[in-house]
Amino acid sequence: MKRRLIEVAIDSLKANRFQPRKNFSDQELDELKHSISINGLLQPPIIAQFGEMYEIIAGERRVQACRRLGLKKIPALLVEMNDQERLEAALIENVQRVDLNPMELALALKRMADDLKMDQETIALRVGKKRSTISNYMRLLQLPEKIRKEIASGTVSMAHAKLLLSCKEDELREELFQTILKSGSTIKKSLSFIRKWKKPKTGDLHVQSIEERLMRQLGTKVAIQHKGDQGQVSITYFSLDDLDRLLMLLGVEQEQETETEQEQEYV
Repeated sequence: MKRRLIEVAIDSLKANRFQPRKNFSDQELDELKHSISINGLLQPPIIAQFGEMYEIIAGERRVQACRRLGLKKIPALLVEMNDQERLEAALIENVQRVDLNPMELALALKRMADDLKMDQETIALRVGKKRSTISNYMRLLQLPEKIRKEIASGTVSMAHAKLLLSCKEDELREELFQTILKSGSTIKKSLSFIRKWKKPKTGDLHVQSIEERLMRQLGTKVAIQHKGDQGQVSITYFSLDDLDRLLMLLGVEQEQETETEQEQEYV
């Protein structure tokens, strides 16, 4: 990829069409503005030609802070990219940020899956995260809108979100959600709430304890039906990718397809 450092008029820069992050807080922009005023722009934004202007590939926040500082020109790294490359660069640059809220990250990962046609394994490799992490974030999009808003605001943590995802019954999920909002329920209390909402017939505290440990370990709903010395363990998954994640956590190696099986897929 060709690239060169140039000085560019800040008014000739426009936001990336593929930028997954739309909102930047005044506080973070003012803090960055103060840093740039003292230390200068240590990391130039990456830009690409867009008609008579330039599109910001990475560094939107830095450009906005420079605008607040009143700078007319800034250094920038000019690269040659097609639309596919611009989308991928913008998404990866944002996914790797540490200050994205969980829902922003989940939406960016979904765009990588949908727009770039990447599976979760490929996404994990490209952004340097575990596949189970990718799966957990993307599953957040299955939750109702009002819960997603509270996750985005930080009112509901990722750990609580996993428990909400594990609730099959809408009524249980809603009651747990309201409990978290009203009392800031801890994970331990939330697990206890789920257990008490529908008590196992056996009332076996040891089995309940094992259920809770498995739910924390696997990040999904686990149900144990126990009678006498026998029973059944039920583990909930939400997609084939999520099933693969659980198999990895359980240490189950996946079988490799034979050439004959692969050929049959295309017959």
